[in-house]
Amino acid sequence: GGPPAPLRFMASIHVPILEAFPKHIRPRAPTPLPRVKPPRKSRNPKLARAPARRTLPVWKKVCFALIVCAGFFALVEGILALAGVQPVLYERDPYLGFSSLSPLFVHDTESGDPDALVTARNKRRIFNVQKFSSKKPPGTVRVFCLGGSTAYGHPYDDKTSFCGWLRAMLPKADPTRRWELINCGGISYASYREALLMEELIRYQPDLFIVLSGHNEFLEQRTYGDILALPRAVRGAGALFSRTRLHTAMKSVADTLRGTPSAGAGRSELPAEVDTILDRSVGPQVYVRDDELQMKVVAHYRYNLARMTDIARSVGAQVIFVTPASNLRSCGPFRSESIQGLGEAGLKKQQEFLNRATTAHAAGQWNQVLALADDALAIDGRHAGAWFLRGRALWELNRFDEAKTAFMRARDEDVCPLRALTTMDAAVKEVAAQRGAPVVDFTQLIDQLSAHGIAGEDWFLDHVHPTIEGHRRLALALMNTMAARGLVHPATTWNEAARLEAKRAVESQVDAHAHGIALCTLAKVIAWAGKRDEAYQIARRAVELAPKDSAVQYEAGKNAQKVGRNEEAIVYLRKALELNPNFVEAHGTYGLALASKGAIDEAIEQYRQGLRVQPDHAEMQCGMGSLLAGQGKPDEAMAYFREAIRIVPGYAEAHNNLAWLLKDRAQFDEALAHFREAVRLKPGLVSASLGLVWILAAHPDAPRRDVREAIRLGERLADLSHLENWLSLDTLAVAYAAAGRYDDAVRLEQKALELVRTASAEDAPAVADRLALFQRRTPFVESLRGGQKAR
Repeated sequence: GGPPAPLRFMASIHVPILEAFPKHIRPRAPTPLPRVKPPRKSRNPKLARAPARRTLPVWKKVCFALIVCAGFFALVEGILALAGVQPVLYERDPYLGFSSLSPLFVHDTESGDPDALVTARNKRRIFNVQKFSSKKPPGTVRVFCLGGSTAYGHPYDDKTSFCGWLRAMLPKADPTRRWELINCGGISYASYREALLMEELIRYQPDLFIVLSGHNEFLEQRTYGDILALPRAVRGAGALFSRTRLHTAMKSVADTLRGTPSAGAGRSELPAEVDTILDRSVGPQVYVRDDELQMKVVAHYRYNLARMTDIARSVGAQVIFVTPASNLRSCGPFRSESIQGLGEAGLKKQQEFLNRATTAHAAGQWNQVLALADDALAIDGRHAGAWFLRGRALWELNRFDEAKTAFMRARDEDVCPLRALTTMDAAVKEVAAQRGAPVVDFTQLIDQLSAHGIAGEDWFLDHVHPTIEGHRRLALALMNTMAARGLVHPATTWNEAARLEAKRAVESQVDAHAHGIALCTLAKVIAWAGKRDEAYQIARRAVELAPKDSAVQYEAGKNAQKVGRNEEAIVYLRKALELNPNFVEAHGTYGLALASKGAIDEAIEQYRQGLRVQPDHAEMQCGMGSLLAGQGKPDEAMAYFREAIRIVPGYAEAHNNLAWLLKDRAQFDEALAHFREAVRLKPGLVSASLGLVWILAAHPDAPRRDVREAIRLGERLADLSHLENWLSLDTLAVAYAAAGRYDDAVRLEQKALELVRTASAEDAPAVADRLALFQRRTPFVESLRGGQKAR
């Protein structure tokens, strides 16, 4: 029947393979023999019966060649084994490297035990303090719990995390063994950092890793090379080869010849500790839709999960994966973005539908909300906010299956994805199935416990962090999985009474004050993610539980000030300062609240008090500069801004504030440098981006202009504002006029003039003057004297 199909395919490609070689090294083809006539049939019967000479078919030759190659490879592997060369047991991350590495656990010098380990001090800001021995005691089952802030136990701590619950329950369920649960959940840690951490943890004789990862994959800025574009089969073949002794030997030789290790070469490099995009911006608006990057991030996540399995198994440890569940019903998207190409009319119509839907939502008019959300989605089917409004309406109309679909779509279209995507949930199950690892479907578990199968605030404290009871339910599900794998042998005494006893023991560790501190922490996270109103409401609840904690009072005051509730902010901040007179940040925020009321002198006095306590506080220096600039004292203000930059060179707001003062003084080159630095440090700082566009378009020295860049940045700012911010439109109009696009400049400036008359009437005359310039087909150019325009 001929050779098998794969071998027929290999035989069919042997000629193209040869043609891939350069001609000077291509194997020579045999010279064809001249064609001759077949010999006449012999009449001799003996000769007629002689068998004809036969050659082997091509597929058999290929099989023979493969057998020879495999034998040679096995021989080389055997020789290298005798030479002591060890294969790599797991692959290093080919996508990302890190600027430096420091261990999570170090020797505990205070214990007096040379084998005692403790969480390193420089890691305690984002990890729970854990202690254990580097040498595992006999009869001990050592379990490491990995993940982000959910594994950490945020906004509480290790005691109420699923790891803490397991620590309380396992000794009661299976007292025949000594259980050691070590919480390695790191706040904002993504899968690539968790896999790197696992490389350290395998040195400590682990028996099991429990991994709950997925919510932090989009927190850090990174890029990917071409390796993710390779077919998975090719990447897989490379991973298999990397496990051989031959690969180890070849890499060692290459590294020796190169003179430096090749690990990390060509990879995107991240800092040693987490540096999130939101930490370097003013909120989620810095995120933009990038479907290609999202696909690569999910592929990298899948790869990291598989790599974790390999790392664990390299020392004989097992892995249990947990799907990353999230709040669907009670958490709206962090950032919605309209698709490209809608145009001004489309954007305006869409925004009108969304505004009306939001108003109807507040009034509880659910049929109207649904109709308006559908109208908005007919214009743009990828708007996350519209999907969430649709879900809320369907929920209230008791159309629960449709509601769940809409809520999931809202999560998956969120341009700032701080909740794991549906594709990531599927990736966990896919990797678990491929690697034969068990998976606890936490998403399904929470859905089953939730009303109408849609997770909400009954099981989540915010967008992803489960309630204490949610952590307990997860721990019970993990114990069931461990029992099914033979890791736990539940005793007959492990019954409902024992579970209730463990529940009381854990919950007794959390009193009202601890709940208040947890809510305060939660408010910080929500505010960090840009949801100030929600953060303020959470902080108010925290004050009710922990009224004598200055940090809680401050958090309430800070969020009240951010949402414009200055009278309430002043009450909270005064209380915070009564509890702690040296609370520097409270002095600063109190000053901002006073300034918002027009009490500038009192505000300045608050800043002076704060700076007397801590003179090297960069934010206080910058805040004082802003107040002085508002009082018309630019020289003093600039001195404070420069001092803030000296203290913290990467302080984007100080660079921005200094740049605007320099621009007003016609020091455009220095202003341009500071605007660029502010935008580099915080891409989402709109004020700095506006200043940068303005100078690039209107610099009095023509060679210093970059109109193309100004238009690119200006259009982005206008899109982000949905063409509803007069400053963005005014700035883009200046850039269009600089490029000679006067019709576009006039159109935008007319709209800017309409908006500025309502938003900032004192600026309307300047906008009107620029409109007149553009109508005369004249660009706006700054004057070297400052404050005047060159026509």
